[in-house]
Amino acid sequence: MRVKWFHNYPPSRSPLALCFLHPSLVAPSKLSTLLTTLLLAETDDFNLHLQCVYSLERGEARIDEELVLRLYSAGDPKRKLMIAQSAVTSRLRPKTFRQIFDPEYARTDLSIGQRRKLAWKLEPFLDRNPRQAPAYEQIILELARSQHQDLSLHGILVAARHAGVDADLLALFVRQLKSRSPYMRLNTVHAFRRLLDRLNQLPPEVRDYLRSDEFQQWAERLWREDPDKDVRKVSRRLRKTLRETFGPVRRPAPRPRRQPKSTA
Repeated sequence: MRVKWFHNYPPSRSPLALCFLHPSLVAPSKLSTLLTTLLLAETDDFNLHLQCVYSLERGEARIDEELVLRLYSAGDPKRKLMIAQSAVTSRLRPKTFRQIFDPEYARTDLSIGQRRKLAWKLEPFLDRNPRQAPAYEQIILELARSQHQDLSLHGILVAARHAGVDADLLALFVRQLKSRSPYMRLNTVHAFRRLLDRLNQLPPEVRDYLRSDEFQQWAERLWREDPDKDVRKVSRRLRKTLRETFGPVRRPAPRPRRQPKSTA
């Protein structure tokens, strides 16, 4: 029996639990329940957590949705929120996801931190279920336009991948690209790279802006002049993608030199 270890992280404090996750030792139904329980417990044992994830990715087990729903129905508001914020939520089937995520996100008593942690579960769910994106587009746009930077930082990334991009959303991206916050500029550059990944799905006016000399020159200016090294690094990748997609940027013509006034 081979158990995968991840040597970049501290050794597991639960080596016996790692062995229990092996499919040759536990029946598939019980393995799913065990794995779901471990993920709901949110252990700080990273090796154990990754082994659970890899078991799911390999198809050796699945999330025990019946167990998740029973625990959610029996919990008080605090525990219901904890289940919605857990690692299992983004791996639920759409019907089960809606039963847990939707009522929790609709709560008006959530702090910014609680809402941000809950919103982090939406993107991986949509990555696995892209057809569900239209049902959550309003939430995505509210996140992107939020006045709270902790929410908008994540919202612009989700919007670039899963929302319909119109002129208003494009204008928001352009404004955020000029933000004083290096974190906002960094995430917005990442958002534009995501837009280029889905170029064929964008409306003509958005494609025309991405192709424009103005935007390509702005990307080059960020690469050369931004004070934050991470923004410069990602802007260099954006510039490379733009050149590969649309061709080299056309630099503005130099200004003509002033002729000295004649003294005659």
